[in-house]
Amino acid sequence: MSNNQNNPVILRFDDVSFAYNDGKHPILIESSFSLRQNTKITIMGQNGAGKSTIFKMIT
Repeated sequence: MSNNQNNPVILRFDDVSFAYNDGKHPILIESSFSLRQNTKITIMGQNGAGKSTIFKMIT
């Protein structure tokens, strides 16, 4: 695997929090990550963990 630390960051979440309409059940709480160009990632988690929510926030 090559070292991608020199590749530019193309997406960054810094302390992102999100809850749907009622606001009582946060889906994401202070989530942070960055994605660098030419890297592959996997987002895994249980049902309701926020995987689809992250993709909806990106698009």
